[in-house]
Amino acid sequence: MRSGRRRDGAAGPPSLLRRLTASLASVVVIVSLSTGAATVLLAQRLLMHQLDTQLRESVRYGAETGIEPPPADGLPGPFVGTVDAAIAEGAVVRSVRLDASGGSDLTAEQEAVLLALDSAGPETAELPGLGRYRFVTAEREDGTTLVLGFSTAAIDRTVTTLAASSAGVTAAGVLLAWALARASARKRLRPLSDLADVASEVSRRPGGAMDATGRRVPEAVLASSSELQSVGAAINRMLDRIDEDFAARGEMEESLRRFVADASHELRTPLASVRGYTELCLRYGNLPENVVFSLERVNSESRRMGALVEQLLLLADLDGDPTSARKEVDLAELMLTSASDVAVAHPGHRWSVDTPDARVIVVGEEDGLRQMVVNLLANAAVHTPRGTAVSVRLTRRRGDGVLTVADDGPGIPAEDQATVFDRFSRGDPARARSAGTSSTGLGLAIVQAVAARHGAAVTVDSEPGRTVFTVRLPLRIGERPQRS
Repeated sequence: MRSGRRRDGAAGPPSLLRRLTASLASVVVIVSLSTGAATVLLAQRLLMHQLDTQLRESVRYGAETGIEPPPADGLPGPFVGTVDAAIAEGAVVRSVRLDASGGSDLTAEQEAVLLALDSAGPETAELPGLGRYRFVTAEREDGTTLVLGFSTAAIDRTVTTLAASSAGVTAAGVLLAWALARASARKRLRPLSDLADVASEVSRRPGGAMDATGRRVPEAVLASSSELQSVGAAINRMLDRIDEDFAARGEMEESLRRFVADASHELRTPLASVRGYTELCLRYGNLPENVVFSLERVNSESRRMGALVEQLLLLADLDGDPTSARKEVDLAELMLTSASDVAVAHPGHRWSVDTPDARVIVVGEEDGLRQMVVNLLANAAVHTPRGTAVSVRLTRRRGDGVLTVADDGPGIPAEDQATVFDRFSRGDPARARSAGTSSTGLGLAIVQAVAARHGAAVTVDSEPGRTVFTVRLPLRIGERPQRS
């Protein structure tokens, strides 16, 4: 059964197929063992009853006639191995065991067993050196007690053989039942396996990857029993609804992206005009102090608005289909130049850069990768106080280029780390921005968008006194270590 195996290889509870098979096989084992044991016990009792009947007939004949009956006309009589004895006044007066040469006397130890027999009925006793015997006693008119015993060796062999045969048949039956039960359970549970496969495939798809032609429950499941048919139909309806919702969300996101891009383009020219006119006015002298202050505020806010518009345009471009040509980019060189630029802009921080001696090559959009690195460095610079140590490191790890930006600033609160890459996120009062700067809340959102565009992963790990942003970028094929 395809869904009966855990795909991740991890240990877990037994599958439904195994449980059903084990349950059916257990029933077969119990029934087979019970039947086999009852058969062996019944056969043993039947054979022992026949032996007791022969013993009673023989001893009765001897008690009535005083002679041993010949084995004729089906009348049971002495045969090889028979023990015949007579007891009078608590002593054995005659004892013999018949054999091929006629007979042999019993030993004193064997006669002691005969003296200990109970006269109430057939009794089984162990004769030293001769094995197990079944004995019957009878009283003669002269007061002598006749003792007659037949060996149970033949019965014991028969019962042992029957038990061994029953065990073999039971084992074969259990194996056959296990195979048949597994095949039957696999067939019956195959629709459930198909349902599980559909659910697993859908759950592994990335968000937004589903469409109207996605995976659905097979028709074979829908044509099965009424219960599974209902479940399968419900799952298909759910998947149809999910596809519709994802399609609607995609259309809405595309409309929003076009709106942001169009609005940002339209705002570029007015904002540039505002900045130009304010700068022109500030060049004239003899302006009142309050007018100068107002013009400077207008100029500052227009610049901030311009930066926001540029970042929105960049995000809109990153959300759309790739348009920039990709090429080989040396991450080590890109990181060194970016760190140098940011360090010049923020000389109050203590910067350290660690890169490999060899080149670290990735294939991607150089401008986007540079923007990602600059945003990470700028985030560490503007959200930590002067004097903060910021370390930048680039390493190779399992076919990836790993870029880390760490600082010993105040850290990011745990409740804000989950949303730190969201757009317009400003939930980090502990990492207050430097004086004279403003935040658009889009810097780390751009970092995540660029990383996702290059198949990379970006994470943050923060506590008071240490914050680390990590980006894992797939290296160029030739740069990856070869498996031996």
